[in-house]
Amino acid sequence: MGDKSNEVEALSSRQRQILRLIANHLQRKEIARLLNISEATVKTHTGEARRRLGVATSRDAARLLVRYEAEAVPADDESAPDSLTPEVAAPLAEKLATMPDNAMAAGPVTPADPQAGQDFWISISPRLKRLNALQCIGLIVLMALALVFIMVAFLAGTAATFQAIHTLLSQKPLG
Repeated sequence: MGDKSNEVEALSSRQRQILRLIANHLQRKEIARLLNISEATVKTHTGEARRRLGVATSRDAARLLVRYEAEAVPADDESAPDSLTPEVAAPLAEKLATMPDNAMAAGPVTPADPQAGQDFWISISPRLKRLNALQCIGLIVLMALALVFIMVAFLAGTAATFQAIHTLLSQKPLG
């Protein structure tokens, strides 16, 4: 870590704060909302942090900062930097507390009651809002292709069933 320690130490406190939030898996929009700054400001800070650290992505910069802070200060040292300042930690904790349990579910939700189904769509909605235009178009095309595939399979199955019925009915009885 010694090769990057000077670069990490050169980061501003705001850059460190934003990188810690990125390390906590927050998106640019969420960070901007939590810190009461614009998304462009978040982008500027992360871009400058990436440049200073010599990494390609904000996630790489966040990992580097977290690794540096973990190695720089022993775990039992009370002077260890807080990963989040109190003004950021409180809204983040509130957000995480109100997040549905299945918000990070990897698989499909099969609700036992109607309310659980609504929770699933509520947890998907913010993810859909984060998609850019190209991703939305891709998702629409993918869904349309899936629908076409399902319809073709259904029609092929129906045609095969009718063909089998027709074959059975057109056979002459044995005997």
